[in-house]
Amino acid sequence: MNNKEYKAIVKKAAKRFERLQELELKDSNRIKNRVNWFITEYINKNQLKEFFQEELLNNAETQIYLLRHNKKIPIMRVGNKVIKTNLIKRLDNLINFLNEKELEKYNFIKKLEELNLNWKYKFVRDEETGINKLFFENRYKEYLAIFNPTFYCGMINFETCEIKTVHDDTEDENNLGKWKTKGYTIEERRFNKRTYLTIEDLRAMLNQIRKVEDEIYLIIKW
Repeated sequence: MNNKEYKAIVKKAAKRFERLQELELKDSNRIKNRVNWFITEYINKNQLKEFFQEELLNNAETQIYLLRHNKKIPIMRVGNKVIKTNLIKRLDNLINFLNEKELEKYNFIKKLEELNLNWKYKFVRDEETGINKLFFENRYKEYLAIFNPTFYCGMINFETCEIKTVHDDTEDENNLGKWKTKGYTIEERRFNKRTYLTIEDLRAMLNQIRKVEDEIYLIIKW
């Protein structure tokens, strides 16, 4: 090997090392738990929060759990110093841990992002009753709560829901002065059988509660 070839190899190795440094995720004096933050952001950005949870361990590693049947199943452990591209490949594999029912739910969640409405959504569980709910709420504190939903072919299936509607303020007065009254109604709707709704059906149902014509908001997951 001549001197020219040796310099070329050294230069190539230096560039590779520099590239790895750019791709490396690790703690620094300014940024702590950088790998954990990256994993959290990945799970949230890819609508995986309903299925996976990350936990920062005492040794600064990150444990990822699969959430299934109200249990946390450890499936992946990540160190606090990794190459970004390698970590992304591992995180992209998370979807393969989902079973068929979970995949149906995941596909429906992705469709929720297509709804351009002034509503936020979240999945909640009532620990007292054991009822799982898909909960929508707008900035007027109105809501639609769908009880024990299941998902199939991009549709949501349920039998019972609860709707809160806020009414316009009313003004009144007497000899004591004037006041405004804020009122609302809460009703439970039970269909005669479990029914399927498409995303467009769900959009129409939310619009029946309140439709804001001059404002368009993306549904944002809590």
